[in-house]
Amino acid sequence: MEYHFQSLLAHVLSSFNYFAYSSHNMRNLGRVILQEKPTIITFNYDCVIEEILELTSGVNPSVPKSFMHYEPFEEKELPDEILVYSHCNWNRPLGYGFKFDEIQLQQAGVSKFVRRSRFYSLPQNQLYPKPLLKLHGSLNWFRYTHPPIRTLPVFPGETEQKLPSEKESDIILKNETWWWVNPPDHNGWFILPVIITPNLYKEEYYDREPFPRIWEIAKNALSKCKKLVVIGYSFPPADFSSKHLLIESFVSNDLDELIVVNPDHNVVKVVKDLCHFNRGVIWFSSLDEYLRTFSEVVPIESEPEKISEKDLPQDTSPHDLYAKCKTCGVEFPVGIRTNPRSYATSQYIGNLHTCPNSHANSYDKEDYTLRKVDES
Repeated sequence: MEYHFQSLLAHVLSSFNYFAYSSHNMRNLGRVILQEKPTIITFNYDCVIEEILELTSGVNPSVPKSFMHYEPFEEKELPDEILVYSHCNWNRPLGYGFKFDEIQLQQAGVSKFVRRSRFYSLPQNQLYPKPLLKLHGSLNWFRYTHPPIRTLPVFPGETEQKLPSEKESDIILKNETWWWVNPPDHNGWFILPVIITPNLYKEEYYDREPFPRIWEIAKNALSKCKKLVVIGYSFPPADFSSKHLLIESFVSNDLDELIVVNPDHNVVKVVKDLCHFNRGVIWFSSLDEYLRTFSEVVPIESEPEKISEKDLPQDTSPHDLYAKCKTCGVEFPVGIRTNPRSYATSQYIGNLHTCPNSHANSYDKEDYTLRKVDES
């Protein structure tokens, strides 16, 4: 039952990641986070925050030469310059406050995995000082089932394989697309997401790594912080652990400023009581309202105007997208074919393209031009 519940949660919530690209508020939030550099504490399983941090941090143009010429199916050790390269400037395996046992490199192309001892031994791969703390786990953290289960049965004449005992407790960082009928696997073994599902008796989960570590980091951060911003979370009655975290963290820490972003004004009193805060609270009824307070220091984009049906281009003939290299100025096709009608309602944000002169840059919608395909 627990497995099926986890699978259902993962299948539904994994589809939310698109929200990071489609919502102007999410992109604005990413800009504010990169500007303010806070410690982020969340109880959400989805990877929306990671998506907006990657999106707003921008595509990393410093692609190592060995990456461009890497043969993914050759069995050889990855060079250090590939291990420290990530497609975006914000790199997930460094952002969660703890070290994974096995890491999927955050790069385009064929997936590449590396063990903890090699990845984190590099000076460039040190954990970020202000992490994203996911106190109930994440849909991209996995561990092997207990007991380990092979994805394929043992056929006649084959020797039954066993998962090495030292890997049974591994925590794996893996970008996985969830399908309800197809549970994820890794190296031929089924894996489960490392998440604490909603129930009244969560204590047994909190004792397993990585939760003791990240909860302790969260408590230390809260016990020292002077400005607390609570966005969206309402502290439901059954979530004793989150309430206890705040009560304990603010026993001897006096906040200077408390901000609550929530359409329900009743949440303000709940948060004040949990934080032992006796002064006035700054309350915003919406995320958009709160983000606009940063408009002088961060470029805050407005919600795009919706194009009415009558104003949409009628041309549906095939067109190729071209971009002008931001380094050398040469125009080149980026390998995307669309039509003017579809292009008018589509979003293009942070796409990495390499020009014929091997210059890699990030491109948004305003960087493209449409050219009609010559079908003669």
